[in-house]
Amino acid sequence: MVRMLSGPFDTLFKTPKAYTPYMRLLTAVLLACAVFAHAFSQHNADAPKAETPYTISHKPIVGDMKKYKIRGELTIANLNLLITATIVRKVIEVKDNGENVVEESQEDTVIKIGDQEVPPQHEASLVVHYGKFGEVLDLKKEGAVLPAEARLEVISNIYFPKKAVIVGESWSVDIPANEKMQTVALRATFKLSGVETVSGHQVFKIDYESHETEGQQPAKVEGTCWLDTQTGCTVQDEATWTDMPSAGANTMSGKVALHLQE
Repeated sequence: MVRMLSGPFDTLFKTPKAYTPYMRLLTAVLLACAVFAHAFSQHNADAPKAETPYTISHKPIVGDMKKYKIRGELTIANLNLLITATIVRKVIEVKDNGENVVEESQEDTVIKIGDQEVPPQHEASLVVHYGKFGEVLDLKKEGAVLPAEARLEVISNIYFPKKAVIVGESWSVDIPANEKMQTVALRATFKLSGVETVSGHQVFKIDYESHETEGQQPAKVEGTCWLDTQTGCTVQDEATWTDMPSAGANTMSGKVALHLQE
């Protein structure tokens, strides 16, 4: 048994003639490994490092318009609804201090309860005034404040960190109640989970959770948002709603997804 195992090694090392082809094969393998190792190290050198600090911010431009496809599978008052629509967001004002105003309208709305389609009603445009870090400073529809829509906007909004963050780092924001918009206090927590490519955009992948900290039936939302690294605009968002406010006395719970339309 020992002799059988040692045979190949005898052939390898006994004579120069046997030694040469084995060594050529070994050299080729080692060379291939070296080339692979260099390419792998170069790839890692070019890839974003985990400790790289990123500044996450919105860079609005007046006139910029984006369309999103939204889909919601929601339960309202024990009714299961499927809602699809196109959301159009247009930047109508940008101030020197970073504040900006966005007009948001809704098109092609389809609402289904089971197999029955509900005729959509006319929806006036929303006008939302944002702060530099994403704070909702004001929200109106046809000049009037609508508390339910204001609460929905405030709790589902993305709030940007006030300093650069690295992958894996989290930040939290406490939003006070706003008497003018009739919103309640909430706490929102965000985490930069990675830097990825989605639909051709380099994006920040951000996991988030927001919940109201007061009120009789506090709302909650948790999900993941993908923001364009250059503009800060949403490319994709997937969220779970719990007891979110609606136009009536009822609340909404379920899944909501938002995708940028190119």
